[in-house]
Amino acid sequence: MFLQGLADITIRPLLALIKKHSDVLILGCLALIVLGAGLGLRDPWPADEPRFALIVRDMLATGDWLIPFRGGEIYPDKPPLFFWTMAIALLLTGSLKLAFLLPSFLASLGVLFFVYDLARRLWNDEIARYAALLLLLTLQFVLQAKYAQIDALLTFWTTLGLYGFIRYLLLDAHPVWLLVGFTACGLGVITKGVGILPILVFVPYAYAVYRKWVIARNTSLGLWVMGVIALLLPILSWLVPMWFVVENSGDAILYAYRDNILFRQTLTRYGNSWGHIKPFWYYLTQIPILWLPLSLLLPWLIPEWYQCIKNKKIEYLLLLGFAALVLLFFSISPGKRGVYILPILPAMVLAAAPFLPKLITNINVNRLAFIASLVLVSSLLAVAGYAVWGDSHRLSSISIETLYTLSAVLFVFSLSMLTVIILIKPVRGSVALSSVIVLFWLMTSLVIVPELNAYRSGKDFILGVEALLLPEDELAIVGYKEQFLLQAQGSISHFGYGRNNIEELQDAVTWLKKKSTRKLLVRESIAKSCFSNRGQKVGYANSSYWVLIDGGESTECIGSPNPYTVFYQK
Repeated sequence: MFLQGLADITIRPLLALIKKHSDVLILGCLALIVLGAGLGLRDPWPADEPRFALIVRDMLATGDWLIPFRGGEIYPDKPPLFFWTMAIALLLTGSLKLAFLLPSFLASLGVLFFVYDLARRLWNDEIARYAALLLLLTLQFVLQAKYAQIDALLTFWTTLGLYGFIRYLLLDAHPVWLLVGFTACGLGVITKGVGILPILVFVPYAYAVYRKWVIARNTSLGLWVMGVIALLLPILSWLVPMWFVVENSGDAILYAYRDNILFRQTLTRYGNSWGHIKPFWYYLTQIPILWLPLSLLLPWLIPEWYQCIKNKKIEYLLLLGFAALVLLFFSISPGKRGVYILPILPAMVLAAAPFLPKLITNINVNRLAFIASLVLVSSLLAVAGYAVWGDSHRLSSISIETLYTLSAVLFVFSLSMLTVIILIKPVRGSVALSSVIVLFWLMTSLVIVPELNAYRSGKDFILGVEALLLPEDELAIVGYKEQFLLQAQGSISHFGYGRNNIEELQDAVTWLKKKSTRKLLVRESIAKSCFSNRGQKVGYANSSYWVLIDGGESTECIGSPNPYTVFYQK
């Protein structure tokens, strides 16, 4: 009787709850599998991940959480919040392999939740499931969830900001959601300067009020003041201590850091970018690939959205208006990268979700999805062929065994997927494309990525270089790559990041001549300008052949009288 009563109280209600929410549980498990597959199976990969991992390792080693350092030098390009989250993950897990990806993974799960919950509140449970599933299938979203770049965390804050503002403007009208939106913007700013973007949603809302689509929320001046305070508090929590430390340091390097992070990396970078220069329409060329399969639906979605706006449906005006303004914002800046438009994606998915039940039954949509499945799998077959018969120069640092393994895996996967696609037939093309996308991520995360890890992370290369050194030898790198410092087992000197090659070589020559036991790792193409013998070839990495030059090597270069040298100890 006791056990039966216990079952009535616990197990049966739990089973009923599971049955009632089985779709949500399946979706949640699918999200954990797709986004979490591969966690802990690889090291940081260039370009950005080794840099961020170095910053976090230095942050924990020095105890300085205000001003980031990379390889012993100040890193002035980004605010610190992303590095704090990675550092906390490293403290909790003790494993850099696991910790460096945790912020992106958890942030992406959070974005999925906000999209699901907002769709449920705006429409219903079915639409919410479609919204979350579409986001989970979108290539750019999963890609960023699996990389340790800042943009996944930034998208978490921008989505939370949009979530809070829309809940306040269209749903609950509770003041807390306005404050949540502003707080998320503030946290977004100290993640990446553009974190304030969700505030743009008030522009289409003001238009709707002006056109009398909706009656404006009666928001008191005091609440707006509290919103501004909520926005500023996260920013000032970092800015004030950092400013205090810099002002009291008397250090010109710290002054330069302050000016760089506050002005050059924000206003100057936006208005007069020095990298990734692209034309105004650049993002229109990126969306078709990055936003698959959402982008395939745009020919059907755009007329639907037009009718919704025409019928004064304000939720679509806010979501699409926000997306359009953010796209315009990034398009105006000359510096562009595809990852910059990730914060727009959740709003676009939300705007698309109500039409998905009808679209997935549309024969033309399914035919297009079927063709996309065939193209994707055929592309993987082409990659398999390239792995065996491709450019031997670019693939020379990958072992023949690894190349054949990768080729075999891709070949078997592609043929299996082709068989499945053909059996599914065009009438269910959306099912075929969804299956290919999910299985593609599992295959790459669990098989391809671990096979490539030693090559992509630079681990094999730098460990091979260190194996050539005697116990008394000292190593320095000209034009170092962050992954070399990260993966090295011993201490390494370098001559500054991003400097002029000639100036750096002159500093290196002075350093090299001081001891016969010193060794210099340098690109072969650069070494020939200073060293006639060009040293010992040690391999190919980062699109270059590298050589190791010892202290007794003759040189045609004149060393610097006062060389700039950074000794980096792991």
